[in-house]
Amino acid sequence: MPDAARLPDAARPGLGRVLTAGVTLGLVGAAVLAVARQAVWFTDREAVNLGLSLAQVAAGLTLLAVALPRPRPAFNRVAQAAAGLLAAVTLARAASGAMLGFSGYVMPGHSVFSTEWLGRVAGFAGGVLLVALAGVVLAKAADGVSRRAAALILAGALLTALVWQVVAVVQFFQGRALIRLPRPAFKALAWGINHQGWQLGLLLALALLLVAVRLRTNLSLARAPITAGRQAEGDFRVLPAAAASGTPLWTNPAQWRLVKATARRRLRFGAGGLLLGAGVLLAVTVGAYYDGRQPELSPAEPLTIVGNLAIVNLDQVDDGHLHRFAYTTAEGVEVRFIVIKKNGVAYGVGLDACEICGATGYYERDGKIICRLCDVVMNVATIGFKGGCNPIPLDYVMADGSIQIDVADLAAAAHHFA
Repeated sequence: MPDAARLPDAARPGLGRVLTAGVTLGLVGAAVLAVARQAVWFTDREAVNLGLSLAQVAAGLTLLAVALPRPRPAFNRVAQAAAGLLAAVTLARAASGAMLGFSGYVMPGHSVFSTEWLGRVAGFAGGVLLVALAGVVLAKAADGVSRRAAALILAGALLTALVWQVVAVVQFFQGRALIRLPRPAFKALAWGINHQGWQLGLLLALALLLVAVRLRTNLSLARAPITAGRQAEGDFRVLPAAAASGTPLWTNPAQWRLVKATARRRLRFGAGGLLLGAGVLLAVTVGAYYDGRQPELSPAEPLTIVGNLAIVNLDQVDDGHLHRFAYTTAEGVEVRFIVIKKNGVAYGVGLDACEICGATGYYERDGKIICRLCDVVMNVATIGFKGGCNPIPLDYVMADGSIQIDVADLAAAAHHFA
């Protein structure tokens, strides 16, 4: 029978106050970061992010070193301080990003009371509510899990978070040429940068695993007969007084009924936690994939090559929509360019690439020409001119009812697509 000395760390006095202080400090820090990032004078954002990442790494390593092994009283305050620091820094970074999300809800020239704005606010508020509700339910559902299971899953969560924080730190030093990585390490860094979204999905999966472990125990308790049973480890927390005295709970049917009632209540929380957690997990994985998925480019239309000229007949492009063409160089590089009729006599001709976003291309949506990478809407009247995210201009002449482009100019633009 477990005794009071084996109460999990979360039940020890002081940790609740430390975590409350950490959450409060994190919210204040989030507000400060959100305001600072909007200010003109706040230019070195990477340095601030580096400091936050280093703090998260230090707090996480401290917890791994002193809290997850069998705890010793001498390290209790150190573990509590590390947990408070980790909570504060993590919340500050996450919440500041959420606060900054409001700044992008109103596009220049659009009304605050538009349907688009209301939809964005409703989506944001619904997402915050879903995450908060899932967090509360998951915490309730995992309450009382055995120390071994909690330690293993917490270790996995800390290691998952630490991997991506280390990636952020190394990326800072690599980007400023302060270190030079060997090729295998650089490939590993690139993989971590390109898969940052996996971090949240893995953390949510571990949280659901914690709930599932506890759900299995509660299910066994709820089904056990009142007169039988060995108490599952961790359930002494239902009646701490009985645990301290060493009295087996199943010797008193009334106490055992209380254990079973508590198990049934936790089962309800567990089922709700799994459903809500699965919903959040789907939102940050499948939902994020579909939200961030780039639109497919329309296929290239037929292009006539006569001598050293690429020829596009005007009747192909006189409908005012975007038309894409491709020329393959002698080296096998496909050079794409677009043509759109801007008005009665003018055409916009440019590469299907820009100086800022590269060769990601443009697509048409609701009559608007949009950059596929940054989602910026082009001013059709400026296509064919340099500047901003406009397509890189391409020289052409109009003759014999067609747009004629020198293939040498297309070949010279191959480096944008190579």
